[in-house]
Amino acid sequence: KAEWAGRIQSELAQEPAVGLGLEGSYNPADRQLDITVTLLPNETLSGEMNLTILVTESGMVDIQANELEDDGYSEDYVHKHVLRGTITPALGEPLQTPLSEGQPVVRSYQYTLPDEWVPDNCELVAFVHRSGSEEEVLQAARLYIED
Repeated sequence: KAEWAGRIQSELAQEPAVGLGLEGSYNPADRQLDITVTLLPNETLSGEMNLTILVTESGMVDIQANELEDDGYSEDYVHKHVLRGTITPALGEPLQTPLSEGQPVVRSYQYTLPDEWVPDNCELVAFVHRSGSEEEVLQAARLYIED
């Protein structure tokens, strides 16, 4: 724990190995979400790389364990950033490798939000990561979904 602040500062000072752009448009009429992810490697990267895209939702009110309550539960807890679904497989979609410095990789996706999800409370979360024996998140991005 004592080393976390220094390690975080060290990581933040480094240029990321890959840039990650996340764009999306939402059509409330059919609840269709069109997503474009652009990867721009700042160096040539080899090995197994995956892209994962998730949908989270905040603002859901439900029961939650809470030691501060007399019965150990809060009946009206407001949940934040709850994983609602995956657009890619949860462990990611394999990317072409190597990723070559300066050569963009663009992926497009479509996803229909289920009726019970509130679009204004949802976010897309995308991250590119090493898989296989070298599990490491290289870059992440998020985007609010809005009507």
